[in-house]
Amino acid sequence: MNMTRASGIALALTGLIALAGCNQAESPGEVREDVAETQREADRNVADAREDAREEMAEEGVQGGTGYGATDTYGDTGTVPGVGTEPMPMTEEVAIAKAEGEYEVAKERCESMAGDAQEQCKEAAEQQFETAKERAAQLDEADE
Repeated sequence: MNMTRASGIALALTGLIALAGCNQAESPGEVREDVAETQREADRNVADAREDAREEMAEEGVQGGTGYGATDTYGDTGTVPGVGTEPMPMTEEVAIAKAEGEYEVAKERCESMAGDAQEQCKEAAEQQFETAKERAAQLDEADE
């Protein structure tokens, strides 16, 4: 009987500890650091996607297309400072890389919240990400 009771108490404590860690707000400093690191990684991923698009266009001899010079929801034409003034194409791959980066940054910002607010924030970020992916798919459909 004592062994069963001890096991039950240990299980209950484990459950409480696990629940206590869920949806806890991180400190503002930790959130800032996480957001900055995630933003840097997202910027690198978008730059890589743009470079891939540039190389693909050069290989195909493409001088433009429906997506060429298109802007995203923030008015970004894809121009890379110091690389030239010609806007990069907003291809599906570039748009998805941007959407993924924005999604990851948004999730990190949600970490400043706790409980239901954090969960709702993450759900809203995921919904925006899904919408952005749908818009990105339309870029390639327009070129076909």
